[in-house]
Amino acid sequence: MKLATTLARWPVVLRSEALETYANPGPCQRKSAFTAGDVNRHQRRALSDSVELLAEGRILVVFPEGYPNIDPHYTPKKQPEEFLPFKAGFAVIAAAAERRLGTKIPIIPTGFRYTKSHHWTARLNIGEAVYSEDFVSRRLIVKYLQERVAQLSGL
Repeated sequence: MKLATTLARWPVVLRSEALETYANPGPCQRKSAFTAGDVNRHQRRALSDSVELLAEGRILVVFPEGYPNIDPHYTPKKQPEEFLPFKAGFAVIAAAAERRLGTKIPIIPTGFRYTKSHHWTARLNIGEAVYSEDFVSRRLIVKYLQERVAQLSGL
């Protein structure tokens, strides 16, 4: 997986919460191959890689819940349609890119709506861009985008 993400230039973040689960593995779980130091190293590298992609004029997609809907190893979600609180990583990335590039970075909220009839259909709804400077604190931009993405997702 590490090779695949490296080849695709996908920044990778390790979740410290998952390490806690692996610290005392159950009978069907393995001990984690990563340490808390690895988590910090990956976070710094992911920030650097993300800013570099934005500096190149590329699009960066961030899933601010920090968890996919299906994770065979760890997720705090009880139901697949559950919506978890956003983490502030996307705002940190935007702020770092703005400092490096000296320009505003648009943050574009998007939401997936899933419907099932004979087969599953996913619809991507795209909202209007917002900018860090539109908010007085990181907490407020995270709160706003969490609410907006929930609306765009039909929740």
